[in-house]
Amino acid sequence: MKELNWNELTFEDKLRLIEKWSFVSILANIFQIIGSVCSIQRQYLSATTPDKLQGIGCMLACFNMIRYLLKTKNYKTMITSFAKSAPYVLRALISMLPLLIGYSFLGMSIFWECKRF
Repeated sequence: MKELNWNELTFEDKLRLIEKWSFVSILANIFQIIGSVCSIQRQYLSATTPDKLQGIGCMLACFNMIRYLLKTKNYKTMITSFAKSAPYVLRALISMLPLLIGYSFLGMSIFWECKRF
């Protein structure tokens, strides 16, 4: 097997060597740190900005837990089945989206004068 230096590798080979979950973890930490700093300076920002940043950071940290769940057999089976079914579910959701938008516009055009709508 031939040994290559880092400079001799192609861009695709370099991407295969870098773990992508590390970027998710770093991004989650950055959002949580920025959200925490904004919480300290709350009088200068709107009240929801730090909460949104911390929420995004927590969401990414939860997504990062998938890396550890893939190590166990039961969770790996569940996540694999979700991954295989995701294109079909997304295709069904996208195909239903025009119907939902049309139904919303119909409701707006019929009930636009109603105060409770």
